[in-house]
Amino acid sequence: MLLVFMVAMLLPLMLQLDNPAASYIEKREAADVLLFFNEQLWLPLGAVFLLLTVHSLFVSHRIAGPLYRFRMVFKALAGGNFSIRANIRKHDYLQTDAGALNEMIVALETRIRGLEDQAQQLKENTAQLKQAVSSGASAEVKKALERVEFRVEGLNGQLAYFAPKS
Repeated sequence: MLLVFMVAMLLPLMLQLDNPAASYIEKREAADVLLFFNEQLWLPLGAVFLLLTVHSLFVSHRIAGPLYRFRMVFKALAGGNFSIRANIRKHDYLQTDAGALNEMIVALETRIRGLEDQAQQLKENTAQLKQAVSSGASAEVKKALERVEFRVEGLNGQLAYFAPKS
């Protein structure tokens, strides 16, 4: 951007200075304008360029920071850590996305805890069934079997949430 500005402003003046058909007065006026730019324009222009650079760095970090945090959250989730949340700085961009990611994590955590509870209950029912079989009580076996079937249906319902939808 700065280079385009320099070319647009200085090239006509430099061509005027290099023009053999231009009079001494025209060349002097072009030289005066170049000297004016040299004395008055470069410092403010450099300051503006520096400010734009600093501003661009801040804006890029307000985007890159949350993306980096999201990547860390995804890695933690892949490792089985569902207690992690996508906490980003107050003034960062992607706040809505962080909220949606946190909602997804809570939903997954709830579903997985439900699956774990179902599996634990199924394990307990299986132990009861084994005990009933060893004691030879057929009514107890039938009841325990019904409880196991009920838990299996619940577990399948929970697992259906994770099945790919076509």
